[in-house]
Amino acid sequence: MERHFFKSFEQVYRKNEKSYINRWLLIILGIFLASLFLPWTQNISAKGKVTSLFQEQRPQAVNSPIPGKIMKWWVREGDIVKKGDTLIQISEIKEDYLDPNLVNRTEQQVTAKKGAISYYNSKVIVTASQIQNLQTGKKLKIEQIGNKLKQLENKLVGEKAEILAANNEFNLAKNQYERQQKMYEQGLVSQTQFQQRNVVFQNAQAKKTVAENKLEQTVQEIINTKIELRGVEQEYNEKINKAEAERLQSLGTIEVGKGEVAKLENQVSNYRIRNGMYIILAPQDGQITQAKKAG
Repeated sequence: MERHFFKSFEQVYRKNEKSYINRWLLIILGIFLASLFLPWTQNISAKGKVTSLFQEQRPQAVNSPIPGKIMKWWVREGDIVKKGDTLIQISEIKEDYLDPNLVNRTEQQVTAKKGAISYYNSKVIVTASQIQNLQTGKKLKIEQIGNKLKQLENKLVGEKAEILAANNEFNLAKNQYERQQKMYEQGLVSQTQFQQRNVVFQNAQAKKTVAENKLEQTVQEIINTKIELRGVEQEYNEKINKAEAERLQSLGTIEVGKGEVAKLENQVSNYRIRNGMYIILAPQDGQITQAKKAG
């Protein structure tokens, strides 16, 4: 009796069997936590229009990039066009762009400006050569005057020696003349001898005067030569400075010309691009839904 009681107890309470409730609870809890991090999309029922996600595939308004007047419509409302088809042709309304030969005339200006730059480049080369020639001429002229000055200085040395000899001769002749004069007064020499001694004295005096004049003349020539040397240096320096100023002015003109050429070339590019804007093309395949103009 007791044995049957324990058997029924075991079947009712399932005491010796394993329980999976905890495992299922953990699995359900994990699924719930994972669902919190999943992206959720809410769907709402509403009325609307279907359009493309890409901007270039949506209906577009085609506008002119430059102001102008419509000359011709190439399409009508409802026409089907392909990308690149001509839609509108416009013309200029600004007086700055009305000349049909504007690009060619601007290119001629560029060519003329480049020619002017080439001319000034040649002028710079010629001026540089001129400066070099002036410097060479200055050097040769200074050397020439320097040689002349050295010759005059050597001449001055010789004339100083000559005047020294003339002074000695004059002093000797003077002493002899004075002694001869005393002797003549005392009657020791004849008048002829006294006159001969007087002639010798006069010649020595004249020779001394000539030597002194030559010395003074040489000194004056040396002074004039030095003045001439300074004048030559000043003259050549003025010519060289003038040529250098012309060279720098030409270089400045070249740089200004380069800036003007760049500006004109930019204008030519802009004019060419602008000429390509007179025809409005379709940016994509599509249908013309509305043809209108503004401004």
